[in-house]
Amino acid sequence: MMSLMSERQGMQIGVQDPRTASVAAMPALSPVRKAMHITHRLLVFAAAMWYIVISMMATSAAVSVLQSTDMNDISPVVVASPLIAGYVGTGTIRQSPLVVEQLGNSTTPRESGTLYLESSSSASFTPCQAMGQQSADTNADDFLRWIYTNMQNKTAYNFTGFNYVELVVPVVDCQFGGDSTMARVHYLVRFKDEPERMLLLPTSLTIQDYFLSEQHERGTALVLMFTVLEDIASLEPITRYFAIALDYPYEHAPNFEVCQFFGGTDEGYWQLETIPRDAYEEPPKPILTARRVGFYIGKETTQVNMQRIHLDMKDNAIEDLSTWHWHGGSTTQDSWAWVHLIHLLFALDAMFHLSLLSFLVFRSFRHNQIWIGDAFASISSSLLYRGVYVLISNHLNGYWTLTEFCVALGSTVANFPPIHYYPEMVHADMLTIYLNLVGVISYVLRERVDPVLAIFCFELGFGSRAGLVGIFPALKTVLVDYANENYELGFADVDTFLAALSPMRLQTVHAVDSNLGPLLVAAFVSIYSTLLLVVLYLVGRKVLRHYRPNVPEVGGGKSERMSSRRRSSGHKNDSESQELMQFETATGAALQKRFGVISSYENYTVVKGQRFTSVDAIYCNGFVIANGKFLVATEDLLALLVMKITHVRFTNIFIYSLVNVTGVSQTARLAYPHTISWADLARIGVSRLS
Repeated sequence: MMSLMSERQGMQIGVQDPRTASVAAMPALSPVRKAMHITHRLLVFAAAMWYIVISMMATSAAVSVLQSTDMNDISPVVVASPLIAGYVGTGTIRQSPLVVEQLGNSTTPRESGTLYLESSSSASFTPCQAMGQQSADTNADDFLRWIYTNMQNKTAYNFTGFNYVELVVPVVDCQFGGDSTMARVHYLVRFKDEPERMLLLPTSLTIQDYFLSEQHERGTALVLMFTVLEDIASLEPITRYFAIALDYPYEHAPNFEVCQFFGGTDEGYWQLETIPRDAYEEPPKPILTARRVGFYIGKETTQVNMQRIHLDMKDNAIEDLSTWHWHGGSTTQDSWAWVHLIHLLFALDAMFHLSLLSFLVFRSFRHNQIWIGDAFASISSSLLYRGVYVLISNHLNGYWTLTEFCVALGSTVANFPPIHYYPEMVHADMLTIYLNLVGVISYVLRERVDPVLAIFCFELGFGSRAGLVGIFPALKTVLVDYANENYELGFADVDTFLAALSPMRLQTVHAVDSNLGPLLVAAFVSIYSTLLLVVLYLVGRKVLRHYRPNVPEVGGGKSERMSSRRRSSGHKNDSESQELMQFETATGAALQKRFGVISSYENYTVVKGQRFTSVDAIYCNGFVIANGKFLVATEDLLALLVMKITHVRFTNIFIYSLVNVTGVSQTARLAYPHTISWADLARIGVSRLS
């Protein structure tokens, strides 16, 4: 009996009278258990702070998207042409291995045939074997010679040098990675009057979007750029020449116009201005051009993810000859991004409750007690409606944010160039839904889920999403197939007649495939696969409790043997009825049915043979005590403060009076501005109740 009395006395909280203590301390623990308990509660506090950080990052991203001012710089993509430099050598073009070895030291023009460089030691007039069909078409001999003829005839009015040279042979680097939207050819020419004097014209051909803002005209164009090389060792700066053929490849032949180049814009466009053949008949046209790739839902002006790319030009002759530097920026526009500002409300609510908890912890320290409540309690209580709100907001958004995310994930898995977007919004959305699902699992299995574990499992899945997809071959196939389909959708459809005009095609911004169901499932399943870890954790707790029913939990004390059936999980046999506490009958808070994403704690505590509702149970069920007089719901505190400041009762707030220190009145009362004084609110705390 003395041992039992001593054990009960050890359960007593340092300050017994809730009227004189703001927060009752937790049960007496060994120093190691106490340190573990405090460390764990601090980790839960950090998890709640991380939830706030994610919500605020989503808010910031939503504002940035709405402003549509950010142009994210894209890392330059280098397309290499690795063989041509070796064939050109380091001296004059006439003395280069290209002429001396591959052309037999002859400068005589060839009526047909293109020289294809297969390797550093092999070249022939046979088309490249390793090229795909699209690249083979754009690098066909007939097409390349036809382009040169049009370029020479159409631009000689300004590029007068074409009047003095003739084509010897086109040269193609077979290891250059082009497609139907671009081609790279090196035209080897000689002077008509000086046959031994030769030039190399490295020429780029790209199909791009163009805009004539002054005429409100837009379309597709073939943009041509070439340089003139005679001596690779020359120190003279490289001169570039530009021409553009508007509306090609949808015309029979490119009608090239010479252009002046004025640099790039902040939006990723080239600034060109045409030089007309006759300035009196046709004025110069300012033109913006760029390769635009991306996708949209509905309209290109409302919800779109787009990249504008242009060529960066290098001053070094060898580098300019051997590489193609594509550079630009990406932008995301979403006129419905305002729906994601709901995360700001979630963050503000969580910050208010963390501030309240910090105030309670501070008051406990002032009374020489160490008590840290579960910082995730308020978040856990609102996860259901938060998840519903997120689903509604995404529906209003047309699921654009999730679509953007899934398309980007598919591109990553398929090893396509990365898609730039704001992952913060989908991060917050998916976290909220994930925690919602964890809460459902918790209630189904009747076990509480540690917030630190829940947050860790989600971040593990979200951060490793590309790697997790590889674990599920079927999901990876769905993502890769969609990425390939999305890439192909970027190429404008043409009929048989237009396809016969030119092998070149336009790749531009396109509407995304509306059949997104399989894509969304694949992305969600891969990320949410870490829910299995949560289920295993809960099953492990159940198994452990079955074989060790008295196993202590974090937060337990010396009363563990006395209250093993009253622990945090609230488990007891159905036959073991237990009288409800006054706190439960008054507020309707069923302590043994409180599950969700929340830390383990004891529902009840026994002091001197009398059972009380524990301090953690009261706080985690959403209540605090005002100066030992009133029991107030934490969700009503903000409204109560506003009511006292404005002296206007704009909503019904119900509170409970305390009876004989620890008792709870079974009838709620309406709160008015004068019901609870400022002095009472300044002494908010938590203590045991009957």
